[in-house]
Amino acid sequence: MNWEECTRLAYAKKTAKDDALIKSMQESALAREKTAGMLRIDETTKETLFTLYYDVLRELVSIEALKNGYKIYNHECLSAFLAEVLKDNDSAREFDNLRRLRNNISYEGKRLGHAKEAIDRARGLIKRYH
Repeated sequence: MNWEECTRLAYAKKTAKDDALIKSMQESALAREKTAGMLRIDETTKETLFTLYYDVLRELVSIEALKNGYKIYNHECLSAFLAEVLKDNDSAREFDNLRRLRNNISYEGKRLGHAKEAIDRARGLIKRYH
């Protein structure tokens, strides 16, 4: 889905900048990241740990959208925002790949084959948007 479709279908809407909401979301993302950092990666925790890091990343990208005057209601549109508004195609591709991994875990019951690699990729994008 491209950015034009996201705005036309109201998956992304213009909004006034809300500093209180941004601060609250930043605190939430930091708390999730701290929680994820307390877990070690093993066969039991790997999918949960990955989804926690994905949630941190999703929240940080949503914060960037709010800072740019947008509220986004769809994970695909977060990718479009990165690519077409922020002009960060590399991050958009990586975010979309991570989104698909997360969907496979959450909706298809699939297991992560290369958990450490996926978690490291999510952490890399988190650093970019902190």
